[in-house]
Amino acid sequence: MSALAALLVSMSASAGTYPVCYTDPSDCTSNDVDIQGFVLYVSGDCIDGYVSADLYAIVDFNAENAYCVYVVYDAYTDEEQIKDDEYVKLGNFLKNTNDLYEIFVDTLQWPCGSNLYVENIYTGWGKNSNCVYQSPGSYCSDFYLSSKCKRSDPMEVIIPGIRVEKVVVTPYNNCSCDETEFQFDITGPVGYNNGNTFDCEGGNYTFAPLVAGSTYTVTEIIPVGWGLTSISCATNLATPPTCSPTTNGRSITLGSGERVTVTFTDSKCQTADAGEDQIVCAGDSVILEGNASCYNTVGWSKDGSCQGVLVPSGTNILNATYTTPPTGEISCILFFTATGACPDNDIDTMTVNIVEQPDAEIRLVEP
Repeated sequence: MSALAALLVSMSASAGTYPVCYTDPSDCTSNDVDIQGFVLYVSGDCIDGYVSADLYAIVDFNAENAYCVYVVYDAYTDEEQIKDDEYVKLGNFLKNTNDLYEIFVDTLQWPCGSNLYVENIYTGWGKNSNCVYQSPGSYCSDFYLSSKCKRSDPMEVIIPGIRVEKVVVTPYNNCSCDETEFQFDITGPVGYNNGNTFDCEGGNYTFAPLVAGSTYTVTEIIPVGWGLTSISCATNLATPPTCSPTTNGRSITLGSGERVTVTFTDSKCQTADAGEDQIVCAGDSVILEGNASCYNTVGWSKDGSCQGVLVPSGTNILNATYTTPPTGEISCILFFTATGACPDNDIDTMTVNIVEQPDAEIRLVEP
C-alpha cells in the first residue's frame, strides 16, 4: 500500500443506489457478486513527471458458478480526461468462501502536480459464462447470457501539495506593472527547495507531490516598489489549514490528501514627487506642482516653523499655492505626501527659499 493514500469507496446494498442492467433478471441475483468497493493505492513518487495509482476492486463471489468479471471507468485529471469508458476484463472467478477478492484492475498515471478523479466506475459479470465467450464491449448489454453492473461513487486522489495563487493589483492613479517579476520560493524537509516566478498577469502554480505530515514554507521575494498587501490560505479539507505567518509568507503543515491554496496579493506602492526647490520673493505666491503614481490620496503640508499660507490650487489635487510671508529671508520645508496600497506613506520634500523683495531704484532724469 502507498505511503501517501489509499482511497476506499464503500458500496451501498440498496437496490436503488446503482443502475443495474442484465439480460435475464431471473438468472442473475443481486448477491451473486457483491461489490464492496474500489481502492486506489497511490504511489508518492514522481517519476519522469508522472505519479501513479493502482486501482483494485474489492469483490465477494457468493454463487457456485464461474464468472467473467469486467470493470469500466472514466478517469480525469485537473486538466484533461485520461480514460474514457476504459474497459478492463478481470477474468473468471469461482465462489469465494473465505476472504474477499482484491482484484487488480489497472494502473493509472497522470502528471505529478494534478489530482486524479475516477468516475462512472462499474463492474459487470456473466453467470455461467467463460470470458472467452464474452463480447469485448464496455456495457452490460454487451454480455452474453446474464450480466449486471454496479456503479460506485466517484473517487478522487488529492495529491498533497501547495497551490500558490498570485494576484497583482495596480488599482490607483497613474499605475502600471510594466515588466515586474514576482518570485516565490518553497522549502521543506530533507532539503526540499523549489520555486516559481510570475509576471504581471499573476496566475497560479502547484507544488506537488509533497509529503503529508510535513511542513513547508512559501515565501515571496517582494519586488522593489511593491507591497505584499495580503496573504490568505484555503484547503480542500473540512478542517482549517495549518497555515502560520512567516516573513513575507506562510508555514504550512499538510494533512493526508490535503491541497492548500495560498493567495498572495501584491499592490504597487505609491510614489510622491514634490518637484524642484524654488526661490521666491517675500510676499509672492508660487504654484506647487506635485507628481504622484499609484496613489489613493495626495496632499501638501508645511513645516510647523514655516509662515505664510498654503492652500489647494484649483481642481488639480496634485497642486497647491503657497503664499510667502511679506518680509524676511528664510527657507521653508514643504511636504508632498501620497497614500496608497502600501502602509508607509511616500513623502517628498521641497525647499522654498524666501528672499526679500529688491529695493526699488529711483532715478531723477533731467529734462
